[in-house]
Amino acid sequence: MEPFLIFLVIVILYTAVRTFSLSMASRRSDGLTRQRHQAWMNIHMGIMFIAVSLMQGLSLAGNWMRLLLLLLIAAIGLFNLFAGWSNLLRVRQAEERLKKDGSPAKEAEKDPGEK
Repeated sequence: MEPFLIFLVIVILYTAVRTFSLSMASRRSDGLTRQRHQAWMNIHMGIMFIAVSLMQGLSLAGNWMRLLLLLLIAAIGLFNLFAGWSNLLRVRQAEERLKKDGSPAKEAEKDPGEK
């Protein structure tokens, strides 16, 4: 059990550092690069939240209120993981469109009557 907790601490530290560095990088960039940094930051934050809830759930015994809080933290982590993954897929599709067309075509800018 102890090696697993040490592994979770390492994961938490790594993802915290990556979240901070990606946050700084996304603030200094724009466009698709910014969105890619934000997507990876969400993925790292999700992994970090899940690792924190696992570590706290395995290391200490508690009551139902603590379990409810841990489940809430894990749910937030899963949501961040899913949101980051879906944003990363959208960024990749936009980059592929940009390579193919040569210009960023946004669906929101198109005329609704135009097909």
